[in-house]
Amino acid sequence: MGDLALKLVLSIAVLLSGPQQNADSLTTATKRFYRSDGATLVDGFTEIPFSLLSVGTGATAVEYRFEISVLDEDGTVLTASDWTGEVPSRFLNMAGASTVEHFTFAVPSGSYAVEIRLRDSSSGRVYQSASQIEGFDGAPFASDLIVSNAMRRSLGEGDEPAAGEVQKGVLFISGTPRPTLTTEEAALYYYVEMYPGAAASIQKVERVIDQSGGEIVATPTETISVGEAGGVAARQINLAGLPPGQYDLEVELQYPGTTVVRRASFLMTEPRDRAVASLPDEDVFAHYTEGQLDSLYAPLVFLIERQERGLYEGLSVEAKRNYLSQFWERRDPTPATPANEEMARFYDAIAIANNRYREGGAADVPGWSTDRGRIFLKYGDPDEFLSRPSFGRTQPYEIWKYSSRRPLKFVFYDETGFGHFVLIFTNDRTETIRPDWQELMGFEAVETVQRF
Repeated sequence: MGDLALKLVLSIAVLLSGPQQNADSLTTATKRFYRSDGATLVDGFTEIPFSLLSVGTGATAVEYRFEISVLDEDGTVLTASDWTGEVPSRFLNMAGASTVEHFTFAVPSGSYAVEIRLRDSSSGRVYQSASQIEGFDGAPFASDLIVSNAMRRSLGEGDEPAAGEVQKGVLFISGTPRPTLTTEEAALYYYVEMYPGAAASIQKVERVIDQSGGEIVATPTETISVGEAGGVAARQINLAGLPPGQYDLEVELQYPGTTVVRRASFLMTEPRDRAVASLPDEDVFAHYTEGQLDSLYAPLVFLIERQERGLYEGLSVEAKRNYLSQFWERRDPTPATPANEEMARFYDAIAIANNRYREGGAADVPGWSTDRGRIFLKYGDPDEFLSRPSFGRTQPYEIWKYSSRRPLKFVFYDETGFGHFVLIFTNDRTETIRPDWQELMGFEAVETVQRF
């Protein structure tokens, strides 16, 4: 059967949109994949709400013990392991905050129980979760479906999974029992493996299903050519506009003579509270660390004037505070009042851009520095907006149109298929375009851009 391989993955998933379901219990999801040696590889994800943990007086962190056992049909423990996790105490009071533990093991065909126990080191309380799995009896047509908030392609040799990521081939997937999207961060990623047993053309359709079983979203049918060794279907789906609620993503794979459906659930919630919506009226920067000051300075590239450049980087911490204070004093539209409306407006826009347009992966690019974030900061929300999923050779793209001031059009293209949108065409002369944008998009997409 092989040894049980267990890997600790700690990722802080802070949601500030209100209480989460199962806030006082463990939630575990297991996903099965077929191996060429006939074994079933299981990836498991257990979400641990911080509301379950307690911290001793004066302690800066809380420890917990994570235990997992795999039992066969007779109740015999085939393998067991445990390890210690640690969470900084400052996270415990954040509503909805949690961490995810990842474990993986391989089993032959048969039925198995997976038992999870969490021991709170401070209080001694024990929480449990149990699930049943079936090892594949021969090659299935498809693996289970993983859905996630983030997925990226490996950068090559030396690129290791970050905290919270699971590696599948050249892809790194952020693991969680059930992803939580927001109406402003509405990108859902999925991954499923296909095992046709012989070379085949497979028709793929994706659907979003609500709790009543109704179909909310359906993508056009896409044809995938898969060799005898199998293949992978993985991509991003933009679900902007989907109302808050619980949903299932359904991926239907139509093989010659057989149709296979895989489903996984996710949540859509209201937006998270903004990290920086406004700043204090007095001593604005007095209590910020140097790293926080640098984060507040970085987006000023959109506002800074020539004579203000090249000064900040070499300053002491206190001088950096003075620089930022003076920078915003010069731009205060109402200096006689306590509030600086322009500063509040700017950082509010930065927070919105970070919520909507952040791009994950090894670089973890903040939303304000992406192409979409930059255009949003320059012009605000577009007057008209069009989003198209991948179709054939054309990857997902968005068209933004402004008409209230002067007619402007921007086309953002996701060449990677994983949510990294870049500006490839615009009639804004202050921006650059890709000379090959028409070849990149294809005839039908170019026609759509021209008509929009």
